[in-house]
Amino acid sequence: MKTNLLQEFLDNFRKSFDKDILDLFSRLKEDSKIKQIEALCIYSAGGFRSIGYALRQDEDLSSNKNNSLDAELLALLEGHSDLEQMFCSPTSDNSTLYSQVCADEWSNINDINCFSDTNALVDSSLDQLYDAGVGQQTIQTEILNIIVSSFDSMISKGFVSKPLFVSDPFLSVQFSGSTNTNILLESSKRLNNPSWHQKVEQFIKENS
Repeated sequence: MKTNLLQEFLDNFRKSFDKDILDLFSRLKEDSKIKQIEALCIYSAGGFRSIGYALRQDEDLSSNKNNSLDAELLALLEGHSDLEQMFCSPTSDNSTLYSQVCADEWSNINDINCFSDTNALVDSSLDQLYDAGVGQQTIQTEILNIIVSSFDSMISKGFVSKPLFVSDPFLSVQFSGSTNTNILLESSKRLNNPSWHQKVEQFIKENS
């Protein structure tokens, strides 16, 4: 009973998510406000509730450089090029890494609503699965496997390519608030090249 219930949910989740992520990529391609995507994340609340996405473009990192500076301080610095250079110099490697990897920091989060069908399925099924004795870790692992597999399929079909994406984008699955670094780590290992994955490992080390 428990196994059948889980398998039925996973089969339905795969069909729904594959449809929804294809819709997302199609609509991103049509969005005139999107320039080149440097990072794309399947982004959700804990336990894969409220699945959505987050993306980062080059200007996101640029705009983050002075976000921590008070507006009054910036006004005082205006006209003092030496002081302005000191205060507004590029961010440290650590803060840049945080902005590169952590989807919480990105400005484009769920601007397009594409996952309503998948989320309706999750909302109607999770409690039923828990009540049947299926463990949360089992469900999360299986959902992650489906999401990564679907991501891989989009890559192999050429959706993650120029001109919509940069040549080496950062791809991941993350929970909001960095609530599960294992999800980020496992998805990165399977979706990214070694260079990006090393950055993820460093990010987790510095922020754990």
